[in-house]
Formats: sequence, C-alpha cells, structure tokens
Amino acid sequence: MNGDDAQWEDTDAWEDTEAPLPVQYHLELYEPNSALDVLLSVRTVTPLGPFTRGDLITLDSVSLGRSPGQILRVVSVEHILWIIDGSHVGEKVCVFTVAVADEAGQRRF
Repeated sequence: MNGDDAQWEDTDAWEDTEAPLPVQYHLELYEPNSALDVLLSVRTVTPLGPFTRGDLITLDSVSLGRSPGQILRVVSVEHILWIIDGSHVGEKVCVFTVAVADEAGQRRF
C-alpha cells in the first residue's frame, strides 16, 4: 500500500459522522453571448444531466420570450459549489451559449 492509500484505510471513521446534508442543484442558462443575463434559472433536488461544450439546446418554450425552436450551442460550463453548515450542499451549473442557425448541419450525428 502506498502513502496515498493510507488516508482511506480506516473505513470505520465514516460510521461516526453525521448524516450527509441534502443537495440543492441549480442551473443557470445564460442568454447567447452573455455572462450576465440569465435566460433560464432552475432549482431542484434531483441532479440534472451534464452539459458539455458543443451541446445543442433547443428552446421550445414561448414562456422564455423566444421563438420556439431557437437553438443555442454551449460554449462554456462553470460549476459553483458551496456548503451551508447544518443546512445543505449546493451546486450551480452556469451554462454559457451562442445562438446558432436551425440547420441540419448543426446536429452532428
């Protein structure tokens, strides 16, 4: 066993710890070409699927004030984590986008 594994030897140490805190998940989808203007904000206790650079997001909701079918391409993703002692753990995923034309070539099969 090398020195790196030594920290994981004592599995009984976990038995004395308190129950894990609940987790809140937050998603912020930003307006195209903006790092300030939030287009959509969601909070949930269920993890959301991952977002990756290059992903396409189709906006099919007129409640967002957009034309149905507008397509955004993810250009960057930022994860923000925090812990509020005795309350919860938080994870916010900030998804930054650009608008793309609705063409078959945008969808790479």
